[in-house]
Amino acid sequence: MNHQNHLKTLILVFSALVIGLSSCNQTTNYRIEEAQLSQEKQTETIKGIIRYLGKMPDKATPSSRTSEIFDTHYEKELKKYKLTHYYLDKQNNRQYFVCIRRAPSIKEKFVATAGYFVLEDNTIVDYEESFRTWKMEMDELLPKVDLLFGKYLKGYDLSMYYPENSGDEDYIEFPNSESFYVKEERAWKSTRENVMEEYHQQLRDL
Repeated sequence: MNHQNHLKTLILVFSALVIGLSSCNQTTNYRIEEAQLSQEKQTETIKGIIRYLGKMPDKATPSSRTSEIFDTHYEKELKKYKLTHYYLDKQNNRQYFVCIRRAPSIKEKFVATAGYFVLEDNTIVDYEESFRTWKMEMDELLPKVDLLFGKYLKGYDLSMYYPENSGDEDYIEFPNSESFYVKEERAWKSTRENVMEEYHQQLRDL
């Protein structure tokens, strides 16, 4: 009887440890519904970065893209994006985000862009897009963004998810071995001429 009680106790302790370890391994995916960010705040967040996140007007330049003369253009761009993930790092005042928009495709597919920005006196003083995914259906995209964004916030190297390293599984389209983000210009660049033109043309066709 004592032996049986001891065995039951060991089983209960082992079960508790397994559950505890499982809970420790579970991490938040930072989706908006979990962050409980109001709809007003979501719209305000996208509006604050849309002049860098959205398609630049045809007549604009990197230096003129924020001009008020393009307000109508960016109001249209604003409606194309949805904020899906968000995290505020209070230590350095960085607001991390993931925004998605519909991508040109026969099926309904979406592209996600992740990055961060810093506001001072309602002015963006720091902005960077850290990665952009391949276009995927939403059921495939969101779990992959959960994974990528969680690792991104923790400072992990995401190069294993670049197209040249991810095998048959699609995760990150940019950056890759040829494309990179230039913070000073707040734009994606490439070592290969016009490599981004197909993407820009897709945006123009929407």
